[in-house]
Amino acid sequence: SLRSPASLGAVFGLSVLAWLFEASMYYVLGNWGFNLHGADNLPLPFYAYVLATAIANLSTLIPQAPGFVGVFDAIAQVVLVGAFGVARGPATSYVLVLHAALLLPVSILGFVYLARESLSWRDLTHLEESRAAASAREHELEGPLTDIELVQEGKLPTGEEPVVAQQVTQPVSGDGVVDEDDITDIAQAGKLNQL
Repeated sequence: SLRSPASLGAVFGLSVLAWLFEASMYYVLGNWGFNLHGADNLPLPFYAYVLATAIANLSTLIPQAPGFVGVFDAIAQVVLVGAFGVARGPATSYVLVLHAALLLPVSILGFVYLARESLSWRDLTHLEESRAAASAREHELEGPLTDIELVQEGKLPTGEEPVVAQQVTQPVSGDGVVDEDDITDIAQAGKLNQL
């Protein structure tokens, strides 16, 4: 829990460390890979990459495409060009390669671990469907429940149990098709446990 000062301090410290590692990646790629120079024709200092890291990461709060394609790139380029005078062409190339360097290793590693755990993309989507249905069924004023809380309370299936979306066999809406609206209607009526 983040209620204790020690836990809060640990999370803050690890967050700063993670951002510094990421800024170091920006720096290494920018100075050693692209040899980026500012308006003064000197290599960009480390703080320029820290600023670019912070603003680019905060830009991911803006709703955008999966992988933050587009907004992340545009904002990182604007920071480098506008704040530090990097030429637009090298800044664009740098940001595109940087984005790939940030996104691809994590994505590849994710797929490796999916295969290692014998999971498929369908398993993940079914897990999300059952989590959403359980969360809708147990909606509280405090906000959405986490998966761990739902499993601990026995309200979210674990292991190889069938998911809620697969258990609904008869449409509620009368349109002949079991869809998300039917599952939501059942969840709101409190009938999910009866299926």
